[in-house]
Amino acid sequence: MMILDSGILFRATLYADDICLVKKVHPFAELECSLTADMERMAAYCRTWRLKPSLSKTVSSVFHLLNTSAARKLRVPMEGQ
Repeated sequence: MMILDSGILFRATLYADDICLVKKVHPFAELECSLTADMERMAAYCRTWRLKPSLSKTVSSVFHLLNTSAARKLRVPMEGQ
């Protein structure tokens, strides 16, 4: 768990200046919704501390065992992009 100064609570992994938000959710729609909410919280945190995330290097990935969904793309925007 990670708690940021603004009271944001989520599961994350940190390495140097990289942050990985982690979710364990079954339906893709719920995963997209949950990650989008986390990204909105992260964007608010960045605005509060005047940080600028590199949106061109921001990615989302899914690891699963369901081969029929292997080509599915996640739609997880940050700051509307």
